[in-house]
Amino acid sequence: MTLRGMSVFRKLQAFIQAHGTCGGLRSHAESPTKTGYLLWIDCSCGATFERWVMSHNEDENLLRVALLDLKERASL
Repeated sequence: MTLRGMSVFRKLQAFIQAHGTCGGLRSHAESPTKTGYLLWIDCSCGATFERWVMSHNEDENLLRVALLDLKERASL
């Protein structure tokens, strides 16, 4: 499957898998609005993942859990 046909959560998983060993991932989710929120992750290698997540996105809860997991790993 190409990235084009993947959900935001699957794209995020692919990014984390590809860059998880680079040395550091920094993540952030903006405050939600009525339509959604901005999600971004920066890798220490310079790669970035940035997506607008619609408030009705079926993967929204999975995305938030993945972000919390990244933040917990970064604080260790």
